[in-house]
Amino acid sequence: MAQFNSYRYTAGNKFANFPDFVAPTQPEPAKNECVQDPFWFDNTVCKLTDVMAQWNTVNPKVFMEKIPVSRWTTENADRTLYYTQVSSSSGQIGIYRTSDNSLHSSPRLTAYEGQEFRWSDTDPKLMYYIPFGTCRFASYNVDSRKTTILKDYKDDYPECTMIRNDTEGTSSIGSRYWAWMVLGAPRFTNTRLLAIVVYDMETNKTAGVLDEAKFVAQGGNSMIWKTYGVGGRPNMVDIAPSNDRVLLLWPPVTYPAPENALINAAKSKVAAGKLTVNSLIPFPNLYDIGDVIQLRHANGSATGGPGCSGAAGEALTGQYTIQEFPDPYTAVIDISSSGLGDGTYTCSYMNPAITSLTVSGGTATLKMGSKHWMDVGRNFTLFNTPDPALNGKASVAKELPDARTIKFTVPAAVKDGTYTTPMMYYRDGKKGSALPDTNTAFPAIRPPNAANDGAHVYNLDFSHPVRVSNGQPHTGWAWDLNGDPVLLQQVSQPNWSGAQVDSFGFTNIYTGVYTPLFLHADFNYEATAIHQSRFYDRSIRGWGLFKLANRATAKSPIRNQVLLVELKHYKEHPEIWRVGYLHNDYGCTTTPASELFKINGCNPSKPYDTEAQLSLSRDGLSYYWAGLWPNGNVAINVYRGNIPLRVKTKGSFAPASISRTSAVISYIAPTADSKCTVTTSANANYSNPVEANVQAGGDSQLRTVTVGASKALTPNTRYFSRISCAWNPADPAAVSREEIAGSFTTSGDTAAQGGPKQ
Repeated sequence: MAQFNSYRYTAGNKFANFPDFVAPTQPEPAKNECVQDPFWFDNTVCKLTDVMAQWNTVNPKVFMEKIPVSRWTTENADRTLYYTQVSSSSGQIGIYRTSDNSLHSSPRLTAYEGQEFRWSDTDPKLMYYIPFGTCRFASYNVDSRKTTILKDYKDDYPECTMIRNDTEGTSSIGSRYWAWMVLGAPRFTNTRLLAIVVYDMETNKTAGVLDEAKFVAQGGNSMIWKTYGVGGRPNMVDIAPSNDRVLLLWPPVTYPAPENALINAAKSKVAAGKLTVNSLIPFPNLYDIGDVIQLRHANGSATGGPGCSGAAGEALTGQYTIQEFPDPYTAVIDISSSGLGDGTYTCSYMNPAITSLTVSGGTATLKMGSKHWMDVGRNFTLFNTPDPALNGKASVAKELPDARTIKFTVPAAVKDGTYTTPMMYYRDGKKGSALPDTNTAFPAIRPPNAANDGAHVYNLDFSHPVRVSNGQPHTGWAWDLNGDPVLLQQVSQPNWSGAQVDSFGFTNIYTGVYTPLFLHADFNYEATAIHQSRFYDRSIRGWGLFKLANRATAKSPIRNQVLLVELKHYKEHPEIWRVGYLHNDYGCTTTPASELFKINGCNPSKPYDTEAQLSLSRDGLSYYWAGLWPNGNVAINVYRGNIPLRVKTKGSFAPASISRTSAVISYIAPTADSKCTVTTSANANYSNPVEANVQAGGDSQLRTVTVGASKALTPNTRYFSRISCAWNPADPAAVSREEIAGSFTTSGDTAAQGGPKQ
């Protein structure tokens, strides 16, 4: 393992300092066989499953075995078993022995993502899951095949129809704490959030509850809570690997403008001149009875299309008045003036009507049929205006005489007069993006820094929210050099004053401080799917793992690879280490394409199944993934690759024994051929060293060195040791040296101190 293909990153370098590489082209190994990847990775890749041989003989429609999402491990507690998801008609799991990849069992349990199968971290025979279509949390013994119900949330929430962490979340390490979203009866297949709970399995009690009242008290909005679908709840919930925080992946809070209010939850109906429309968001939070609105059909263009679509040639193009709200999600609108016949229609968007637009002396006055929710200085754009000098041009709200009037300056080319046209509407410049932290002009409906504006972590009782992301990105977990948990992610929206846009980085969940690692444009501008994994072993510190899925046509030198990135600011030139190649034909481009469609129905336009999500082993020294091996068979199979022991170097310094005058330090050398020396000082900057450049060699990676052997140390004194290691990579440009640092206190009048906190 002399070649790690690792380089120091310099921001602004389009290829992130990486030389290009030749992708490995060796044939796919047979099941239980391995291949050695070449120079660029130098790691072993093994094939674990063979879908065509194992499953097709029983069910020819099975074409895929997948590893679960990257954010938790597929291995059981003692690493003797792992499981896969099998694409049978009902969805099921396959449980395999790690010793020889033989099938241990295939439980006949519905095993879609919503069933949330997870291994117990303490009992190697137990899995936890949610029985299909229930609010129950259960355990399953893989030997006895017995299910035990642990908790039924219908007892606490009679309206519950399901509980979810929503695929990506998992328990605390040790399986004690679990986070669940308790969801109520669906409306047009979309569920509504009843509560988010943290369950303490050890005591069989609830450790914390976030309900609507607490949500609103923390700056949330009742309209959001009451919204059906993902827009009204987090994308997922999770317990941090430190076991003391719960993560809620809230979306960014958008400006609460009633324009473009989505109402196509179900078919709308016209009867006797009245249009009844249904919504997933509560209407009265945005509109009042008597408001004048217009209806617009989404057709993908900037200007939109007219009204509601139904019978050929019929559309609503006028302005109409809301008559009543039979319930918060239903509006009855008077359309008698339209002459539209009775029947069923599809209505996409509801907009506040522009009742008049008057221009005088370079100032325009916009009169609305409902509240505009604007503020002075905000940008907006008018559409469908008869004057091209106004149409599609951004304007700025200059004066707001009342809640339904906006004044703004128009270009000199716009003539004085009153403008009227069917379907004229505006778009608020803040619609669709969260308000920035620095914006103080918040409407009352959205207080600044609400605890639901982007991802937040909370104490297990949902107190002390800390913002850790500005949206709902793919995330993963790692440990910094202090042993603190950090959330890996990509920041892609300009609504977080503490984070750099279009960067990948990590947030310390205790402080909320975000550190950018690398810039998207430099590192992976062709990525179509990026996932981060979860390290369970707290001794693996200072590394974050990223998985990149790219189409075969991608040109980036880091395409289709597994990367470890050093956890430090990009200005400090973090190391980027490509530890493996995914051998995956992402996007189903394996030839012949006709065979793909015939055997497994894989659609290149929907590449999700070949995204090759990456699950780390419990010790962090191997990874599982599934994909289409180029030019292999056309089934999606499972593979495993190894990560060198060097991943455990950072934070590995630990005193094995301490006396009054010496200490034995154990550490992991970066490579087996590393040459290491140790410098020890009573000063944190290593000035005036007690010992300098003491040889700490060896021919293995697990080593020890005695500090104080050449000169006795002083009792009851704290010392700082720095181990400097160098090795000879095959590529001279690759990283070839590393430092391991820690401290200890010699024994004396007080108890001895250990190394870095565990």
